[in-house]
Amino acid sequence: MPEKKFGFLSTEKVIYFSLLTVLLIGFFSFTTNFEGPDMPIYYAYTRSVVEDRDLNPVRYIDERYPYVFPDGTYGVSPTYNLPTQHNHGGIVLWVPFYVYARALHFFDRILGLNFYSSYTWEELTLCALSFSTVVFGVIALFLSFLIARAFFSNYISLIASVIVFFGTPIFFFTFYEVGNANVIAMLFLTLTIWYFRYVAAAEKEHWFLFGVFLGIAMVVKVDVWFLPFFIGCVFLWLLYQKRTDWKKGLFFLFGVLPPMVLKTINDYIKYGRLHMGEFGVINLRDSYFLEQMFSRYHGFFYTSPLLYICMAGVAVAGWNVLKSRESPERKNRDLMILFLGGLLVFKLVITSLRFAWGLGTPGARILVTELTVFVILLGVVISYFKHRRIRAVLILTSIICVLWNFLVITEYMTDIVFEYILNPVPLSLRVVNILYIFQVFMLRDLDMKLRLMLPLLIVFGYLSHILLTRVKKTEFNFWNNKDLRSGKPLRIFTYLTLFFFASYTLFTVLNVVNNRSNVEALLEKGNLGNDYQYYMLKPDEYEKAENLTAMISLIYIFYLKGDTERVSAIEDHIYDIYGEWGMDFYRYYYGNLFAYKSGFRREGMRRLQYLLSKIPGY
Repeated sequence: MPEKKFGFLSTEKVIYFSLLTVLLIGFFSFTTNFEGPDMPIYYAYTRSVVEDRDLNPVRYIDERYPYVFPDGTYGVSPTYNLPTQHNHGGIVLWVPFYVYARALHFFDRILGLNFYSSYTWEELTLCALSFSTVVFGVIALFLSFLIARAFFSNYISLIASVIVFFGTPIFFFTFYEVGNANVIAMLFLTLTIWYFRYVAAAEKEHWFLFGVFLGIAMVVKVDVWFLPFFIGCVFLWLLYQKRTDWKKGLFFLFGVLPPMVLKTINDYIKYGRLHMGEFGVINLRDSYFLEQMFSRYHGFFYTSPLLYICMAGVAVAGWNVLKSRESPERKNRDLMILFLGGLLVFKLVITSLRFAWGLGTPGARILVTELTVFVILLGVVISYFKHRRIRAVLILTSIICVLWNFLVITEYMTDIVFEYILNPVPLSLRVVNILYIFQVFMLRDLDMKLRLMLPLLIVFGYLSHILLTRVKKTEFNFWNNKDLRSGKPLRIFTYLTLFFFASYTLFTVLNVVNNRSNVEALLEKGNLGNDYQYYMLKPDEYEKAENLTAMISLIYIFYLKGDTERVSAIEDHIYDIYGEWGMDFYRYYYGNLFAYKSGFRREGMRRLQYLLSKIPGY
């Protein structure tokens, strides 16, 4: 069949230039300060590894971080490390960008070139790390398209990929609040699905390496910890069909252990005891599932109604499984999609046990990781409807969902969501707020970007061309292995696995060797080398500040909604868990957490007053 054309361009060129446009939009608009919802912890981790050769970021955080208490005291563990539950594994990809910018500044100064003399080395490293988020996010988008292409046509795959990227907060955390680990986790999850495709028919040693790769991904971000649900479902189905054996599963599990052992060592140094900080934010007393899904306060489906269409893909896949009995290969393919949908449902239920679903984030930040899953689910829905008009209506509806997503995210940026809960404003008046989306896509810091990142942009642009034009279409059904004639993909993943594991091993060794001596040297200088006082937290006080901040945000929301019963229940919960210490913290932050501080918020309030003035009788 001759290749379809779009005007004078081939399909492949249309796809490449479409996705390259996303990369260029990201390059020209990304913020260069590496700030994000967990700021500044990830930059502090990276800087600590390079500058201090350990994993103690306590010197590089400031009063914005939850472990800084109301009186300015810093909470530290008995080892004088920062006892944060935020994962540090992203350093395996952040450090190369940090070193790149640091080295350019160093040689520029030593050689007297003065090419970067207008910028400090800190500004350059922040810019480099920010650009890394753009790169990782766009690569994940490219790979998601390639995976989707195994199930659907090129155009459905492209449409689904772009709509999911802009119809959820993914674009926001890729271009604007770039200081996050979610985008790296998104890349790792996408790579893991791709890796799994090739390792399914491989020998035991490759299953072991696959386990190592997944272990590194789980060290990068706790969001990836749900991926074994999908891998386990596929593996059990392979066992049922007698296409693999249980020994490969054991090798896989053994492979996960080395990265997790290294993580345990680093966590022991951090806390001074065996402690799993990721579990410290789980709340077994209450579930906020409905609020997390549908609340006007950053509810996942409220912010991104595109998720309704994506989740419909789970039902479509289930229906396809039931009706495809005459086609085992088609059934296997639809089962894989159903397992991916089950992964999402499982994750949504578990994460609803957290203390907050929307503090510091517009919508489903914890689902940024599942970009590939949403692309496939949306593609399933679009491909299910064969009639052109129905498909056109579905795509148009998806575009409207993208615009709504833009609107709600701009309202998050202007921080007027609380006022909308108190004073609901008609949509006809709210819709003008969408113009603030240009604050995400505006041109910023072009001189520094071109001086520092242009060579990397060219490299990644060329690599993306290779990725999109030379990667052959492959089946992602894990059962038909006829296309595994070449071991090249496995070799590439082997090299990646060895690089990531060697990097993380090196950083762990550096932490073991240097952490204590660095702390002792800083204590001799007083206050760990900065001007703040420190309070040594007890083991049962870890994660307190972060949980309390989240619980206070819940109190504020339920108070605005007039739900005094939920307010009293959370206040009782604070006292039961944290006692008077927690109540003091609560009383302080209740009056200060929601103070009008940012320019965006002041502009948002001005906008709200204008909208309210348009309501008759107000």
